[in-house]
Amino acid sequence: MKKFFMLTLFTLLAFIALGKTVSAADAKISIWVGSESAAFYQEILDEQFAGWYQAKYGKSVDIEFDVTGQDTGGTAEQFLTDPEAGADIFVCANDNLGKLLDGSGQIGAITSQSLLQQMKNSLPESFTTAVYMQAGDGSQAQFYGVPLIAQSLVLYYNKEAFPDTSKLATWEGIMEVAKAKNVKATSFAGSDGFNYSLFLLAEPKSQDALEAFGKFGTLKIYKNGSLTNCYNWGDDQVALSKYAQRFITDPNGRNGLITTNDGYATELSTGAALTFVGGAWHKGAVISSLGKDNWGVTQLPSFTLTEADAYGDAKAGMEFWSGTFADCKCMVKKKSSQAAAYLDDVMEFLSSDPVELESYKQCDNLPASSTVVLESDGSAEGEKNLALAVAQQKSAEHGIVQPFGVAAKFNMFYYQQGAPDMYQAIHCNTGGIYDSDLRIKRKLQEACYVWTHGQPAPDNDSNPKKPSLNTWLTDNGYDVEIDPRDMPADEGGEETKKKGCGSAIATGNVVIISMLAVVGLALIALKATKKREQF
Repeated sequence: MKKFFMLTLFTLLAFIALGKTVSAADAKISIWVGSESAAFYQEILDEQFAGWYQAKYGKSVDIEFDVTGQDTGGTAEQFLTDPEAGADIFVCANDNLGKLLDGSGQIGAITSQSLLQQMKNSLPESFTTAVYMQAGDGSQAQFYGVPLIAQSLVLYYNKEAFPDTSKLATWEGIMEVAKAKNVKATSFAGSDGFNYSLFLLAEPKSQDALEAFGKFGTLKIYKNGSLTNCYNWGDDQVALSKYAQRFITDPNGRNGLITTNDGYATELSTGAALTFVGGAWHKGAVISSLGKDNWGVTQLPSFTLTEADAYGDAKAGMEFWSGTFADCKCMVKKKSSQAAAYLDDVMEFLSSDPVELESYKQCDNLPASSTVVLESDGSAEGEKNLALAVAQQKSAEHGIVQPFGVAAKFNMFYYQQGAPDMYQAIHCNTGGIYDSDLRIKRKLQEACYVWTHGQPAPDNDSNPKKPSLNTWLTDNGYDVEIDPRDMPADEGGEETKKKGCGSAIATGNVVIISMLAVVGLALIALKATKKREQF
């Protein structure tokens, strides 16, 4: 043993004397992935990465991997708390890239040409665009993430309620079944701007809608990464909100409430709702509610505008796809990692088609790669998992990537400053006041103001950077359109009716009363003058 120790020590000293260091192949790489995927990624890295590396470079490598399961919704925040202690590679939602790149940024750009080529060959353009960004220091835009897992909303359903599955293709068909059973057509996980986004993000389907509004409609949310490039009150958007209001307020739609205290799981289990709009991450709860043999899944339905929904160029009979955020979870790497030389290779391996296919089979992770050919293992569970994957892919075809990665405040302005509540007010017709096209349009404009300013519009223009809604609209070349009932009294609007001026007769009466008051005051003044003269 002593001789072995001395020999090892001699060998190390010899390397040092020659100016060499211990091989970097002894590096340890820490990786954070979703809890459901940690065991899979640990095993495949331990067993296959070295062989993949040997085949690529013609030389061996011996890296120790430490894969930890995390809630990927919080990995970015966790990393930023202490970047030095953070993982070398971690998985996060693409819309977290902005906060990770604030300032000089804590994550590194992708530099491997083979990885960049693989991304170009296998990923949808929407995904590569989502991870191509500029760091907060103003440096040139680069790729900062590697899309790994795709996700979008789908429609889960109670199989017993739909022996005729063709009804699931449209919201009208689903509503027909719901009315026959006197239950709700669907349920939602939340009223936020993600779980409840199918009407906001709806895209034209029929040829006449496509010709009028284009493939993606008139909606703009931080278009081209610009905070101010938002627009949500085009004719199609007003009509979509009118449809949504009609659907949500229908007793067999949502009866005026997007969510209830019971929650979607209870509504499904009791039969109070026939379908549920959710993501792959909701599958377990859906199975618990409906039973392993009674749940089904399909893409989000389409729907058709009626005369009651029509507005401007959005005509009755136009068809639209339900929309969704079609997002990706992506891998990012720590800029200051001691194993930086190997990180692009590890991400290239993990995002390769063979590994993504195995990840799908073993963990239900929907591949971000569009070149992976999905397949089932032939079992009943495998067939349903395949159906879920296909449903996500089809729904994603009519979705957009969350455009919040450019800066952290984009995400906050969209989700957390009150805009989702404004949409909820319109669609639920809160207080019964969103009963006209102009009131709906005005509320949409208020929501758009929040997206761009991070707060509701003030009533005045005391702060030039946060002008009133009317000033903001006119400054950007838009007309100010207000329901006559909401116009201020001094502008001749019907708001004056609330103050006793509801008709020409009433107005005349006010004038007469005012004249009498003037005469009365004149007589009083005359009497006072006479009294003063008497003294």
